[in-house]
Amino acid sequence: MFGYTISANSAGQLLVEVLVIMGILAVILPALLGSLIVSRQGEPQRQNRLAATFLLREAVDILRLIREDSWLAVQEPGTYQLVEAGTTWTLEPGVESLDQFERRIVIEPVFRDESGEIAPAGSEDFSTRLVTVQVSWEEPYPGEVSSELYLTRYLDNITFIDDEELDFEQGELLGTAVTNSAGGEVILGSGGHGDWCEPEDHIIAEMNLPQSGLARSVAAIEGTAFTGTDTFFSGSFFEIAITNEDPPDFTIANDLPGYSTNDVFIDGDYAYVAVDDPFDWYERDVVIISLTTNEIVGYFDTSGWVGGSGVYVRGNVGYVTTGNYVRTFDLSEKTGARPQLDSQRIETSFLADWFARGRKIRVVGDYAYVALSGWSSNEMRLINVANSSNLSRGARANVNGENGQELFVNETGTRAYLATDHSSSLDEFFVINTDYSTAQKNSTSFDLQVISSYNSQGMSPQGVIAVPGNRAILVGTGGEEYQVLDISNENNMVRCGGMQIESGIYGVAAVLEEDGDAFSYIVTEDSSNEFKAILGGPGGQFIDEGIFESRIFDAGHATAFNYSIADFVRPANTAASYQIGVANPDDGNCATADYQYVGADGTSNTFYADEGPIFWGSTGGDYMNPGKCFKYRVYFDTDDSGATPILQSMTINYSP
Repeated sequence: MFGYTISANSAGQLLVEVLVIMGILAVILPALLGSLIVSRQGEPQRQNRLAATFLLREAVDILRLIREDSWLAVQEPGTYQLVEAGTTWTLEPGVESLDQFERRIVIEPVFRDESGEIAPAGSEDFSTRLVTVQVSWEEPYPGEVSSELYLTRYLDNITFIDDEELDFEQGELLGTAVTNSAGGEVILGSGGHGDWCEPEDHIIAEMNLPQSGLARSVAAIEGTAFTGTDTFFSGSFFEIAITNEDPPDFTIANDLPGYSTNDVFIDGDYAYVAVDDPFDWYERDVVIISLTTNEIVGYFDTSGWVGGSGVYVRGNVGYVTTGNYVRTFDLSEKTGARPQLDSQRIETSFLADWFARGRKIRVVGDYAYVALSGWSSNEMRLINVANSSNLSRGARANVNGENGQELFVNETGTRAYLATDHSSSLDEFFVINTDYSTAQKNSTSFDLQVISSYNSQGMSPQGVIAVPGNRAILVGTGGEEYQVLDISNENNMVRCGGMQIESGIYGVAAVLEEDGDAFSYIVTEDSSNEFKAILGGPGGQFIDEGIFESRIFDAGHATAFNYSIADFVRPANTAASYQIGVANPDDGNCATADYQYVGADGTSNTFYADEGPIFWGSTGGDYMNPGKCFKYRVYFDTDDSGATPILQSMTINYSP
């Protein structure tokens, strides 16, 4: 028989093992029991989080729908709840209870720093709101989910646009005018009540010049025009008095026979006439006529045999082209023989001395601009006249190999408009850049850049002039003899009108009168009516700066105006800028509201150039954005009476 015997040592070991097991259980069992309890409670908590997340996403989607329906519903900061109203939703103050959940929507203002970035502090952005959606619960223990988003007014991106004649005509014109060259635009007042581009409809007066001969030049000041005829060894100078009636009346105020007239320049009480003097027959290149006594009082002559072609006067210095020379003469006195100050060859070749001929001359700044014909590879040359007693040759323009006939230079000396004889294959009218450094202008080998050119379509140009309103008038013989060009975009000139004068046109001048009238005067070979007056336009008394105030835009309620875009055309030597006015109505009326005009920084010291954000908030004055009433103000400026900036359209982005 077998049996077991437990010794004292074995019994002690067993006791130790039992105690160890009990210790392990004492550690593990609470954890196991806790895990069991947590597991049983965690499932409801997970379900709560899932349900809360659904409620959160639902609120975000509904908020976006409310925002799309109306910004006014979400713009006021505060704590809100969603309320179902039929098929739509609204926001009302308070916290929403949904069974064991609470849902709240917190709307807060947004601020931006000087660079426009969102910042903790700065200027309030009334078109942006920070929205926080929170969903919370208490059982089985507290929890919360939340989300942040930005809502803005810009979603609608609504605009109103001024770009038609009627839009601009509802504004206020202060030295400005509304035209319709391309559907509607605003320019500086350009004088006249006609239309430069419709000359045939505005020939308002004509006159037959007495005696025989062909008129070859015309000059004009308000109330008077001057012209002369040219026949072999003969001709006459005419002063034509022009009344300020509608239409004007012409009479011959002065008739001086005996000199064949090539060019006329008026300065104060004197007329300077460049006369044709073949073989030095008259011993006169320029005669000086007193407009007070109607008689010749002085003259300038050289020993040359070709006479004067073009004449210009500035201060006490006269300038004349005779053959291949530009000559200056003293006019500190107007009587008797006037002494020469200096002379300068226009071209330096031997053949040029015999066959080249400087024609019309214009002086602006330190330079004389000379149209050149005959034996020369250039059609225009600059002569430095900074020192009238020490002339020097300057830069040149070689455009088409034809004879330079006539030129016009703008008041700042940055553009020259050159007309040449007809070319069978090349253009005849050129816009030339003369805005160069002194060193470049003084270089005889420097070629002046042609910015653009125009083909006169069979006309051989004889005269050119720029008139206010960004128009140039080109006249001549053959083809269409009177052509008007829109030079607003000097890189792309276009014909905007013209007319036929079959007898040909040999000179053109323009006048702006103090009462706002504008005329071009032309001389033709029409045997019965050589002298004609054409009413120009498009209206408004000409000034060199002006303002346009827009029509009123009434948004109907407080609205955020976000962004503005202006479409300007700025020819050389012109400028245009604008400011914005947003205001609250005066007793509900935007027409009597006070508009404070500001730039992008909210002050009256800054201006918009072309586009930019519209200032948010209040300036402490009458400006307030959001606001109900809106206007803009455009400022025009020119340094050149023949050029004006153009406002083609204004676009305003706003959010209802």
